[in-house]
Amino acid sequence: MERSNLDIRGDINKSWSLIKEGKKVEALSEAEKVPPSNPFFYDAKVLCGEIKTFMRDYEAAEQYLDEAIALKPDSPHAYMRRAWLRCSQELPELGLNDINKAQGLIETMDNSLVEDWIITGIEETREALLEQLEQQQTNICKQEKIHGELPRFQFTSEQKLSHISTYDIGCEFSHRLETEIKLDATSFDLISLFFKIQKQLEKKLEVFENRFSLKRLSVFFARSYLLRKSPEIPIKNATYVDIGCGSINPFISTFLFLMLGAKKGICLEPAPLENPNLMLEHLAQTIGKIIINPQEVFGNYPITREEIIKNIASFKLESLAKGDWKGLDENRLIYLQESVTNNTIPDNEADVIFTNSVLEHLPDVNKAFEEFSRITKKGGYGIHNVDGIDHWSYNNSELHPLEFLKIETKDKIVHLSNRIRPLSLVEIFESHGFEIVEIRPNLKINVDKSLRESFAEPFRSMNQKYLEVARAWFLVRKL
Repeated sequence: MERSNLDIRGDINKSWSLIKEGKKVEALSEAEKVPPSNPFFYDAKVLCGEIKTFMRDYEAAEQYLDEAIALKPDSPHAYMRRAWLRCSQELPELGLNDINKAQGLIETMDNSLVEDWIITGIEETREALLEQLEQQQTNICKQEKIHGELPRFQFTSEQKLSHISTYDIGCEFSHRLETEIKLDATSFDLISLFFKIQKQLEKKLEVFENRFSLKRLSVFFARSYLLRKSPEIPIKNATYVDIGCGSINPFISTFLFLMLGAKKGICLEPAPLENPNLMLEHLAQTIGKIIINPQEVFGNYPITREEIIKNIASFKLESLAKGDWKGLDENRLIYLQESVTNNTIPDNEADVIFTNSVLEHLPDVNKAFEEFSRITKKGGYGIHNVDGIDHWSYNNSELHPLEFLKIETKDKIVHLSNRIRPLSLVEIFESHGFEIVEIRPNLKINVDKSLRESFAEPFRSMNQKYLEVARAWFLVRKL
């Protein structure tokens, strides 16, 4: 039986009551019951962040609050709670940035919509953060008097810049680094500042959304390797083909399998490479990190760093680290700037092909599957991640994830997508000679009667499970 919004709001209220009783784990469980499709999902994320802050699990708290801010960037609640998190971490400068953001948002809102507890919370948190900042600066002064002139590692916020977006400040910073800033032996403060920024960015950028992160690679490998039943997907001496590898960092996903003993990797992408030198430098850096700690990406897969080094001995890492294309073994790692539906990959070449958020963008899916069937060996596998939500909703949290299904049009591409429902691909796979080994949905959206009735045809009359599964991984095998 479907739960009402009132019931779900009750989960949040119950969670608050449990917090007051000191039952943090139970409170978190209640707040996590709220589904993504519910209007109170934002409130639940904020509450989870607050509970995790109580529990001193600061990394998880930050993730919840960052997700809440991404959902509603114009709401002050999550910024205020994240400022409290910074206070708990003794990071007053970052906390004051969040407080200023929350205050700025409140000033643009109707006073009747701002609860008193928000105003009180902002002022109390601001006061605590300012006290922390003052104490830290006092400690620094004491250290400098004792030890003499040392580089500083604490930097205060410039209030006059608080109205400028982080993106704009970042663009200006990047431009100055490229054109103006030179560091020498007298640049103590700048070196200290840049070092701190570097460390903060390394931590902030280790997220799935960053195409250059180890986090993204570990998730990709876990899904592609573990998405299987029997027999196992081949790796040793196999040929892997990455369809739609992207133009930003095209080699790294395929290279993972070369590190594990695959024979060849083919990367296919219609767009030209955006920054070849940076791509190669990053490839070398990533290889180095994986060799140091293979388990960070490969988990429990049985491979040693010595085996990895042997498997990629034909690549010249020192050349790759300089952005030199000669560091590649182009007999084993091949880049093709060609069409998904019209390319020069030989027949029966691939032991495994994979696509990640590619199929939903193609105007002619059947033509793509003809190519997949042509290039895949008999008994070869396909691993496909299909994202069936409205892609405009990624940049606009006000849009429902299935908003584009409401649009009456004959256009093949709507909001960057062909609107194909992931489960409807089953028949297409089978019609091109592939059997379904496994389907693993990773996002389901509740579609009630009123939402269904708002859809255009053929979606209004579509099978319910086809509508509700919005993202899914497929493992298929060519018969």
